Amino acid sequence: MLLAWCVLSLAVMAMGQLPVPTGPTPRKCCFDREYTATLGEAGGTVSQGHPQGLTGRTIFAYDFYRKRQGSIIMLEQHGPHNGSHTHNGTHTHNGTHIHNGTHEHMGPHILTNYVLQDYANRMTYVTDEAGVCTSLVMADTDQMYPPCIPADARYLGSPTFGYGTETMKVNAWEFTMPNTDIDVKLSVNEACVPVVETMYGHIGGAYTELTYFFTSYHPGLESLNSLNPPTNCSPAPTSAPAGSVGRRAVRGLL
Repeated sequence: MLLAWCVLSLAVMAMGQLPVPTGPTPRKCCFDREYTATLGEAGGTVSQGHPQGLTGRTIFAYDFYRKRQGSIIMLEQHGPHNGSHTHNGTHTHNGTHIHNGTHEHMGPHILTNYVLQDYANRMTYVTDEAGVCTSLVMADTDQMYPPCIPADARYLGSPTFGYGTETMKVNAWEFTMPNTDIDVKLSVNEACVPVVETMYGHIGGAYTELTYFFTSYHPGLESLNSLNPPTNCSPAPTSAPAGSVGRRAVRGLL
């Protein structure tokens, strides 16, 4: 848990202590309309009064044309949490965390899920490690990640990563996801490829801070089941409690 919070704190400090912008503001660029990336994740949340460190890795695919996002999410929770062998968990780069269970556990707990978010039809599909699929109707706060830096985004500056000949300049922006209180700080390189992103706000009903580090980014979609909705899903019970962990469902907010 300490490592997760340290990594998060360093990333937040780096994003928050950017130099005062000077010179012309870069254009607000657009991302690839289809892309795949691996996201390293570190952050923390508060679940039912208990602080939790969050670390993990997500393979993420984004399809703007069909308004779909797919994520294979490997999330490690630190600290006390509720769950059982029937635990169903979802952490979306919008993030939903659904669970069934009443036993409290201590120590690291890894959740692996496949999450498909169909924004055109306002449905989320979560498949757990046992292959059990649950479908959920999206709430208004479930927002697909924008295809471009939003028009109202605020320019934070253009810091440089690295040293000497091994450097990379990025442009940093800040904006709020629509219909949410989630603030996003996003740094992209000169080709508009995301490099690092930090989110603050209520995700899945709990205040959460998350930082994502983008690797293996490339245009186009990998399989991720071709981002087609599963055919074996059962609707989530209306009595299922909302969890605290959230994102980009990555780049989607729950």
